[in-house]
Amino acid sequence: MATTTTPDVQALKDRHRATWAAGDYEAVAERLVLEIGDHLVARMGLGAGDEVLDVAAQKAAVERIQITRTYTTALPEIWVDVPHLKTCFMNLVLNAFQAMPDGGAFRVTAAGGAPPGESAAGESADGWLEIRFQDSGMGIKPEDLPKVFEPYFTTKEVGIGLGLALTKQIVEEHGGQIEISSDPGQGTAVRLRLPVGAPKV
Repeated sequence: MATTTTPDVQALKDRHRATWAAGDYEAVAERLVLEIGDHLVARMGLGAGDEVLDVAAQKAAVERIQITRTYTTALPEIWVDVPHLKTCFMNLVLNAFQAMPDGGAFRVTAAGGAPPGESAAGESADGWLEIRFQDSGMGIKPEDLPKVFEPYFTTKEVGIGLGLALTKQIVEEHGGQIEISSDPGQGTAVRLRLPVGAPKV
């Protein structure tokens, strides 16, 4: 009979923090998926995002990046594939940090929206959880902004340009939406909207 071993969560976080400190961001994103084991579809609030930010906190301190979290009270719960959602969050944190090589501010806000009976046409009848990631980095050129979700598109010296494409795919597979806005020299904002309620089967 197969047995399931419960991972030592604190040990995993310690290893992730050590990897961040060494600068190997992609390895952290990979571990967050592989070490959890089988994907878990579960009802949750913003716990996955907080875990990613906790792991990134040491690297943020070294790189002089101030992380601010602003969440409204009583956030709605969402049903998600937890490791996949963590991968999305890690990709967004990674992009933000790389856009601020001289330090800066990174703000994460979360709020519920469109409660039952008040949603607009075409939106989730149970409402949304909206999460916004805002950095004060170098921003994205207007001509590059329409391409950021294209596979293999990148303006970085390191990377293959799959992070945002994968993030968009995962968000949309959850019935959600992702939008990016940016002002060159001022920073970039990424907005995720994920539907509230049990999965539709």
